[in-house]
Amino acid sequence: MKIIITGGTGYVGSHVALALTQQGHSVRVVARGTSNSDRVRQLADSGVETVLADLSVPRDLLIKLSPRGIDVVIHGVSSFLEPPGTSSLTVCSMIEAV
Repeated sequence: MKIIITGGTGYVGSHVALALTQQGHSVRVVARGTSNSDRVRQLADSGVETVLADLSVPRDLLIKLSPRGIDVVIHGVSSFLEPPGTSSLTVCSMIEAV
């Protein structure tokens, strides 16, 4: 399967990405420019593709992530843009992109 993971450079997301890659899946994670560089390197060394993108920008998702042909999106990022209990721009952007 071809899988995109948002939050894939975080603790939980990176472990999910590594496990899925070990199972033979093609995994692409979304990273911010401020993501942990050691973790990004570990993922790359394990065959995980890392893409720098802003999840709040649908155009970024369409161009940088190329979501066409993706079988699964695992949305593992928490929104830091909005207060708890409000609709997430991140989720809306991901839905628009896919």
